[in-house]
Amino acid sequence: MSATLSESAPSYATVKNWVAEFKRGRETIQDEPCSGRPVTASTDQNKEKICDIILSDRRLIVEQIAKTVGISSERTYHIITTELGFSKVSARWVPRLFRVI
Repeated sequence: MSATLSESAPSYATVKNWVAEFKRGRETIQDEPCSGRPVTASTDQNKEKICDIILSDRRLIVEQIAKTVGISSERTYHIITTELGFSKVSARWVPRLFRVI
């Protein structure tokens, strides 16, 4: 396998783990569903609230917006930048279309 795949070949330990998993009854190579808390902060309602807050006062900081909406600062920042498409320019939140290049 190393001759065929060279640098991208999996290590011996990785192949050994794969063999052990399939011997235990695993049937697919897909990842198993992970346990954990579902994302509840990125709701349409929270996105609307955040957008309204930003449009009413573009100088607010993420912590103030997060406190108002009642979700974490990290999730608020993700919604603002990734989902709503705003970026911070000269202490103001602006849509990405208008950012300085």
